[in-house]
Amino acid sequence: MSSSEKPKFSRREFLAGVTGAVVGLVAGAAVGSAVSPRKITETVTQTQEITRTATQTVTVGPPSPPSEEYDIVIVGAGMAGLTAAIAAYEAGVRKIVVLEKAPIPGGNSSVAGGAFLISTPDFPPSDYVNYVMKITQNKAVPELIQVLAEKSYETVMEWLPKVANVKFLPKEKWLSSNAPGVDGGGPALMKSMIEAVNQRGIPILTETIAVSLLVDLKGEVVGVRALTKNGYKDFKAKATILACGGFQANQEMVIKYISPKVAYNAILRGLPNNTGDGHRMLLEVRAKMVFMDQYHGATVQPGTYANPGGFFPQGIIVNKYGKRFIDEGVATYVEAGKAALEQPDGLAYIILDSEGLKRVSAWWRDYFLVQYKGKLVEASSIEELAKTFNIDVDELKKTIEEFNNAVRDGYTEGITPPKTKNTYRIETPPFYGINYVCGITLTFGGPLVDKYARVLDLEGKPIPRLYAVGELTGGFFFENYPGGGSLARCAVFGRIAGEHAASIVKT
Repeated sequence: MSSSEKPKFSRREFLAGVTGAVVGLVAGAAVGSAVSPRKITETVTQTQEITRTATQTVTVGPPSPPSEEYDIVIVGAGMAGLTAAIAAYEAGVRKIVVLEKAPIPGGNSSVAGGAFLISTPDFPPSDYVNYVMKITQNKAVPELIQVLAEKSYETVMEWLPKVANVKFLPKEKWLSSNAPGVDGGGPALMKSMIEAVNQRGIPILTETIAVSLLVDLKGEVVGVRALTKNGYKDFKAKATILACGGFQANQEMVIKYISPKVAYNAILRGLPNNTGDGHRMLLEVRAKMVFMDQYHGATVQPGTYANPGGFFPQGIIVNKYGKRFIDEGVATYVEAGKAALEQPDGLAYIILDSEGLKRVSAWWRDYFLVQYKGKLVEASSIEELAKTFNIDVDELKKTIEEFNNAVRDGYTEGITPPKTKNTYRIETPPFYGINYVCGITLTFGGPLVDKYARVLDLEGKPIPRLYAVGELTGGFFFENYPGGGSLARCAVFGRIAGEHAASIVKT
């Protein structure tokens, strides 16, 4: 072999050649020391002794810490992780443990709106797949979306109420005819899921941070090393399910994979615990990562962190200079959120009149105004509204006048950008306004998985005994996002992972 040639190893060959190595990152904090979650997050990014073979990096950890043995270990106590735990239990597995980084379980799902995108008789799986593929620019993995579409109704509307007593709103209060909402939103959903896990006697160990995957000499994942409040501990298992969220709260990773603009200017809408722990561990075992530059950038009101995404289709959106910049009739709240980043100071404002406010759905009213205490400013005139938000008064009046003159039956004529849906004049006082910026809720990038939620390696082969579910995974969403899609993915693939992991545990 010439000096310019690089040795090539398969993942299994590489791992088998590293005797006694624990694949992953190991923190530098002293065992048994009192370390805050923030400090732990910082220290687990620091490697200790590093051995480099081929192009891989293996971190050799401290001497073997205390260990516990389970059938299944799950990392992350959000919707995906708890769904997997319940599914595995229902499939007959009893030795299950859930590790949670935060002081309390619930994850990002606890601050979600609580809607699930499902297939229905009027929205069959074929339409579901076509819809998701269209808004993701045909970048989503069709096989995964097909599974999501086919299993969404039964999992969400029948299985979840049965195993976790999840209660849904009356249909007239759903996000849409294909997106049922949980009564009480994300907080109520996760309360039901946590209670269901507790009732089954499945332990949820909080303030326990997974720092590395345990891999045997055959290249099979055999558990997780974690940093607990009392030091390191190995949680050995026959199957490992990662459900520990995205990396939106890790500024360095957002800069590296997405952009500095998003890292510095988009506010964090989700919880601060999603710092890419799962991504880091998966990169160490050569998992195939996809869509790492993609993210969910929603419309978010500063201070309340509420998403006013259901309000702007019934009005218009302007920047601080009173100028429109997007087609409000067809834009999703992800598109509207990302578009705000390109505006002066990253600020945007939704403007409606009293008739427009009446057209906002009951689900969005409850979600924004009641659940998350969003602020809706009322004014008797456009001038008053503009002054309240410090928007250029003359330009806003001019924009609204031009918009009203351009309104036709179902479209606008002669203005840029056009509005191609929900075209109504803004003229009936009182007038209403909502300020918003771009908020990063979750990241879309992560490991590619198969239809059983098994993590695939760089050669497209399943990494033995390793699963990934929820917002940690890639392959589902790209650039845009279907409302209710993330919770549906958590439920469907969380259940699949739990059941499939149970099947290999019992064989």
